[in-house]
Amino acid sequence: MSNSLGIGFIGAGGITRLRHAPGLAAIAGVDLVAVANRTRASGERFAADFGVRTVYADWRELLTDDRVDAVFIGTWPYLHSEISERALGAGKHVFCQARLAMDAADARRMLAAKEGTELTTMVCPPPHGMQFAPRIKQIVDSGTLGQIRHLVVRDFNPSYLDPRTPLHWRQRESLSGANTLTLGILYEVLLTWFGLRADWVLAGDATFVDERPAGDSSSAVERPDAVFVTAGLENGGLASLTFSSNAGGAGETAVSAYGTGASLHWTAGPSSSEGGNLTLRRAPGWTDEQFKPDPAAAWRVEADFIAAVRSGTDGNPNWELGLEYMQFVEAVERSARTGRRVRPASL
Repeated sequence: MSNSLGIGFIGAGGITRLRHAPGLAAIAGVDLVAVANRTRASGERFAADFGVRTVYADWRELLTDDRVDAVFIGTWPYLHSEISERALGAGKHVFCQARLAMDAADARRMLAAKEGTELTTMVCPPPHGMQFAPRIKQIVDSGTLGQIRHLVVRDFNPSYLDPRTPLHWRQRESLSGANTLTLGILYEVLLTWFGLRADWVLAGDATFVDERPAGDSSSAVERPDAVFVTAGLENGGLASLTFSSNAGGAGETAVSAYGTGASLHWTAGPSSSEGGNLTLRRAPGWTDEQFKPDPAAAWRVEADFIAAVRSGTDGNPNWELGLEYMQFVEAVERSARTGRRVRPASL
């Protein structure tokens, strides 16, 4: 492989257009070689917009292109495992859009395909609180929080409050698997910020609108509209995670950690990755200290992946972390179905 890196896109939807293609195009020595989208016509539009040289009607053909050194997967989760396995088998580095897979078994297949290769893999990180992440790491690493007793996550919005809102692909189990709302992405935030894993989960969910418009007819809603989770943390603490897409008048995403020495509270701004608020409340007086977002900690996902490829290391987040949040997501689904505690590590 030369110093120039050829990129092939499989799936070229929203985030690929908004983030990945522009981010890659701005990196010296990166060549946008090929694209395969759901239709050839949409692939041609993407190629024209971003200067991609070749359009394939079938993503399998893209993997035979020797000019492609790394593949960016931007499809829905139902194809992530198959594309990853084939791409790694063809000797390509792989960047996978989140969520990593359909379920834990799917994620394990991806890791098995990676094993024994020297190829770089990475899964797209959550944008949530990205500009506060260095400050949060500094606070947690310093021990300021003391022993964390509680983690609280809340993500309420009215996205699907209106029953006339068309069915989204994320509400179809055949395309999204066990992934539900922002459950996986915000559990990943907890793992990244606080390093605490769920030992067990007890969950419940609800679907308020059973069918939604889909084309000229209607189709069943297969993923819940709301999920409530209680989790026992590995350090003996407890976590509470609540999600709803049917909360009228709502529009907040927040993460809090309550420790013996301090509490830390993040709320999202208009953009998950930019703006927002971070407050540290310290003992003994429990006074507030406000922090501003750090513009230097902005989105640089594509540059991080290319740097990992060039240095011969794995990307961050890696697929092992992706497996962890898929285990959690599947554990929540099983607990909601059975009414029993489920251990994510058992999946």
